[in-house]
Formats: sequence, C-alpha cells, structure tokens
Amino acid sequence: MLKKLIVTVSIGLLCCIAAPLLAEEAPVSLWTSNDTLLVLGGLAGVAAFSLYDEESNSRFRENQSVTANHFAEGFNLLGEPLVGLGIGGAIWGYGAWRQNPGLALEGLEAVESVMLAEMATLLLKYSVGRERPGVSEQSDAFSPFSFDSGHDSLPSGHTAAAFALASVLSHHTTQPLAPWGYYGLAGLVGVSRVYQGDHWASDVALGALIGEVSSRLVIRLHQRDGRGFFALRPWIGEGFGLQWAAIY
Repeated sequence: MLKKLIVTVSIGLLCCIAAPLLAEEAPVSLWTSNDTLLVLGGLAGVAAFSLYDEESNSRFRENQSVTANHFAEGFNLLGEPLVGLGIGGAIWGYGAWRQNPGLALEGLEAVESVMLAEMATLLLKYSVGRERPGVSEQSDAFSPFSFDSGHDSLPSGHTAAAFALASVLSHHTTQPLAPWGYYGLAGLVGVSRVYQGDHWASDVALGALIGEVSSRLVIRLHQRDGRGFFALRPWIGEGFGLQWAAIY
C-alpha cells in the first residue's frame, strides 16, 4: 500500500507541475479544450487521492520529526493567502514604480488569481463541510452548510493560493526552469498541509486544481481585453489605494 501511495502522490505532483505545458500561448477564449482536459484529469486525481486519504494521514502521523515540522511550518506560511497577495502586491508596486507595465501586470494578475482562488475555496469549504483530519478520523465525514469550526477541510485554501501564484509567475517568466521551481514549492505547500494533519490529500489536490484554473481565467481576461477579473486590485492615480475591477 505504501508503494501505491508513493506512486499516486508522485503522479499527482507531476500532473500539477506539468500543468503549464498544456497552456496555449495566445488563447482567444476564456476556456479551451486543454482546460477541459486539465479539469477532468485533476478531478480524476482528486478521486485517486481520496482512496488514500486516511492511509496517507496515518503514515504522516507515524513519521513526524522536529526538523520536518519546521520545514512544514515554513511552507504553511508560504501558502498563506495573505502572503500570496503580499507577493503579488509587491510585484505590482515594483512594476509601477519602475514604470514596467509587464511586471505591474504580473503582480496584478497574481493578486486577482489568489483572490479568485480563495473565493472559490471558501464557497466550497462551507458548502461541502468536510471534517478536517483533526476533527474526524474518517475522511468521508461531511456536514454541509454547518459552518462549524473544523468542518472546512475541502478544498485546501493554502494550496489553492500557492498554485494560483505559481501559475501566474510561471506564465510571465522567461526562464525555462523557473516554472518547475514555482510549482515545486506550491506542491510542497500542499504536502505540508497533509503532513501537519490540517487537510486530507484530496483536499490538497482539489486546491491545486482550483488555483491553476483561477490563474488561467484571470490571465486570459487580461489578454483578451485587459479588463481583469471581478476583484480588488491596487490602484495609483492621484494618490493610491484599492479599486474594484469587473468583467464587462
């Protein structure tokens, strides 16, 4: 069973890391056939991970170490949505300061992608009401619309934010190896959530899918008409602050 678990996790991470390879350079529509394949494959991955939810959490609990916990805490921090928003905001601010439209756009897309991913995860979390590993030892325990603490496991918001940020950064980089690093770090954020018992493995898989799809939608909206997505976005004019952007 351990070998099966390792193979499944490896395939899942490789699928997530290879996601940008399916992207088209200049998409015309918001949704392409590649996106359909990505979603279907991603949902199949979520289903595969769900078969090992309880076993993977049990394995991680049995193999805890102080050093690994320190690393997991660091990756958990990296996956905080506010950290992702901060990184995107910093990129946008630097681009605006340097009068670099491409860099400013990258930061703006990062902010909007993380926000869209978090909106989607919050909607699903409280609609599904899946109990976290620390609340229940059964991965099939659900309390839809309960809004109780510990009933918001599916999907992982940290993972969604990490993959949304990784996808945007990968889209704008000119370094061929950079996307592997970005997605690798995002994958480690997901692993850390399972390692520390905050999520089931399938929560992480679905969070990764949501983050990737969110970023693709935001990027294509900007490519299509430059109007962005319905989200808060930084603004500089006579002063500075936040403004709303919306699809027309």
